[in-house]
Amino acid sequence: MRLLRTVLPLVMLSALLIGCSGKRAGKIAILPADLMLDKLDDFKRATFTRTFGRDDLWKYIDGAAEKYLGLGFEYVATADYIKDSIETTVEIYSLSSKDGPLTLYRENISPDDRIVSIGDEGFVSEGLLIFRRANILAQLNCYNPEPRDADLIRLARAIDKELDLR
Repeated sequence: MRLLRTVLPLVMLSALLIGCSGKRAGKIAILPADLMLDKLDDFKRATFTRTFGRDDLWKYIDGAAEKYLGLGFEYVATADYIKDSIETTVEIYSLSSKDGPLTLYRENISPDDRIVSIGDEGFVSEGLLIFRRANILAQLNCYNPEPRDADLIRLARAIDKELDLR
């Protein structure tokens, strides 16, 4: 009985602490620009990171800003990364809940896309890779004539690893 009185409060405290962590709550508290490191895997950042918030999102995605705002948009960061001759634009969106990225993900995936195991879920399709994790949506666009999906996947996994470390 004495053991039960000692152990039970510790178990309850542990459960409370685990339940209150940011990852468990379904929200990653990070500014997307913090993920735009100078180097991700073998890719080097080739441009300055640009960021947009609720007040100036229209400057980046004019015409679709209202849709993103309606889904709880908070911030987006974008930068170009290069490896050899492969140039990729990375966009990382932070939304107020996991519902926004889920909606955007579902609107972009098609039956022909290949599912990849990145974040909570992801897909790749001829120069485009989108994945979501909690309240974050990442979109990678490769504009090379022959985009290599394997390189997009490596870059996306490097971003996802950074999210996992936060």
